[in-house]
Amino acid sequence: MRLLIQRDGMVLVCEHGEPDRELNKDDPLALASAFRAIVAFEEGLTSAQLFGALAPWAALLSRAAWIDFDAWLASVTPTPLRLVDASYRSGDEEPLLDAVVIHAVLTTHQQSDITSAPASLAINWQTSGRYATPQSNDFGGEDRFCSLSLSPPERWAYLPLIIDPTTMIDDLNAFFGVTVQPLLMIEPTFFETVVLGFLDDVSFHGTPSDLARVWDEMSEQIAAIKDGEAVLGEESRNIDK
Repeated sequence: MRLLIQRDGMVLVCEHGEPDRELNKDDPLALASAFRAIVAFEEGLTSAQLFGALAPWAALLSRAAWIDFDAWLASVTPTPLRLVDASYRSGDEEPLLDAVVIHAVLTTHQQSDITSAPASLAINWQTSGRYATPQSNDFGGEDRFCSLSLSPPERWAYLPLIIDPTTMIDDLNAFFGVTVQPLLMIEPTFFETVVLGFLDDVSFHGTPSDLARVWDEMSEQIAAIKDGEAVLGEESRNIDK
């Protein structure tokens, strides 16, 4: 089975040898039967459109992804409707994003005593914002992606949403002693990719209002630290005089 999620909100079930059919939106559990299906997005689908397409199964997804689906749906459904293109960003201080990407990530873990236990491997799907222009990481390299866990949905909800099945490798150099990534392509199932890799990721800090509160608290803490540094700097200059 394959699910195709379209920009117009239609969720198509594509099964070999049978005509494509729309998933029954009147059945609150219909989506559960497709959790193991391979998922694909119509080109240009945005996160906001994905939320809209999945809205008929909000109760099911709220439990499966530990997300307040209705709160997130409301956050990406402005009234009146506002069209926002890839040039949108919330504040000049934020680097421009051009897409949201759900990646397959291979994580490795090795016990400290490598002779007593084999290494463990896990493949998960993670969601990132993709910079329109790679950003310096202050370590001599560049970052192509950034976390969205504290980014307001208006910054990324109207950008193209992309599934990238090519694995990214965590700690490859430390584990294998090489920097070349193996070419592994992972089939994106709906549950692993959308439920755990997208919905669970973006709602890591709770609802959009929870996220805003966390952001405000962090901003206050950063401002207090900067104010403290300024005071210490002024006191130091007074002592020097």
